[in-house]
Amino acid sequence: MKWGKKGLIYCPNGKYGWDYDSALTPTPIILDNKTIRVFVSMRDKSGVGRIGFIDVDINNPIKIKNISERPILDIGLPGTFDDNGIILGDIILIDNIYYMFYVGFQIVQKVKFLAFTGLAFSDDGSTFKRTKNTPILDRSDEGLFIRAIHTIIKENGIFKIWYATGSG
Repeated sequence: MKWGKKGLIYCPNGKYGWDYDSALTPTPIILDNKTIRVFVSMRDKSGVGRIGFIDVDINNPIKIKNISERPILDIGLPGTFDDNGIILGDIILIDNIYYMFYVGFQIVQKVKFLAFTGLAFSDDGSTFKRTKNTPILDRSDEGLFIRAIHTIIKENGIFKIWYATGSG
């Protein structure tokens, strides 16, 4: 597929309250022969991110067909690793199941924030459920504050991930 720059296609405007600012980490998935669903992270007025989507016409991607009115994945429970916002890491479709790898943010006192990876799944691409309330990629000595998946592929039956780490 040949890529072409299209310019600004969508900018959230706060219409639904949770979508005030940004369309971070846009990740497209072809839904059918007419629609591309672009998963994005949008932030509210406090800067807290949630994940939604924008559907665009596959033949004219500057034509918006649908925008999620509610987050398809909202912030986590109070005290959990994703209670102060989430952004999309990557999403992969395998056997008609969408696997969403996302980064959850938690505010703490002695560093700016913690950011670790969670996993949610969906069979329709519109409603996602967490696999658990704890990260699937948690802290380690090589990533005390950040371990965040940003890309995942399945190649020859093997999952490969690229992720960021941070300890300072």
